[in-house]
Amino acid sequence: MDVEADQSMVLDGHSFAWSPDGSQLAYMGEASYVWLAEGDGSNPLPVGEGYSVSWSPEGTQIAFFSAESNLKIYDLTTGETKTVLDSSVLYAPFDLKGERVFVSGNSLVWSPTGEWIGFGVSQFGRTKLVEGGVALIHPDGGDLRISFSREAGVALTGWSPDGRWLTSIIQDRYDRARFTTTVIGVDGVPLLEADAWSVWSPGGRYLA
Repeated sequence: MDVEADQSMVLDGHSFAWSPDGSQLAYMGEASYVWLAEGDGSNPLPVGEGYSVSWSPEGTQIAFFSAESNLKIYDLTTGETKTVLDSSVLYAPFDLKGERVFVSGNSLVWSPTGEWIGFGVSQFGRTKLVEGGVALIHPDGGDLRISFSREAGVALTGWSPDGRWLTSIIQDRYDRARFTTTVIGVDGVPLLEADAWSVWSPGGRYLA
């Protein structure tokens, strides 16, 4: 909706994400596709089959998960899509021995500095969640690292403005109403863990 001109356009989708400069809009649309539209909602185009999106800080690339939970990057300048990570390689570093591995589509977050893409990983058995964690990888696909893992549901919720710290939510697998916030450094060193939500100050010096 253009709130000044009182005009609107209908887009059939969800999980909308503005580009850093506000000129474009990425979202999940029909047929389980990632879509890209102009900032006013015009010219919607499908980018690829998948879910969850995160913009690079400069707004030239979009990271998303494919239908097979592989991490991909779409380059707006070239129109090309490359696979950054095959989800099957997560079995080894997470020591996952279950039947399936799911990459949490709602916790894909590009770091403010552009150096890292962070995402949550969840392992599900036949009837319940087995393990979860947070992983980091460079946009070129290098230096995959596991920040931490728990016998719980884990979702990456954001970064500090300077890109030094990751904030994640841990959901107790026995009591799904209980959440814990964990703040951990890129190097894996924990800062704090508390039964509370958190928010960074604009400069990243303070955490409330």
